[in-house]
Amino acid sequence: MHQPGLSHAFGRDGTLDRAVHKDVLERLRANCTDEEIEDFCADPTSEECLKHCGGRTSSPAQGGR
Repeated sequence: MHQPGLSHAFGRDGTLDRAVHKDVLERLRANCTDEEIEDFCADPTSEECLKHCGGRTSSPAQGGR
């Protein structure tokens, strides 16, 4: 069933896609420099990028290890 008004939210460059992309970039920038992101994160969802830039948090009090 088609629901008018929702199609802009889904798909590539839709509202949800842009929001997720922004969240991922914020997480990467919190953990890596711009140079590291350029070196490791051509694909922000790649294993190399997530291992290097996506897995750390700032402190144990904020849920870090």
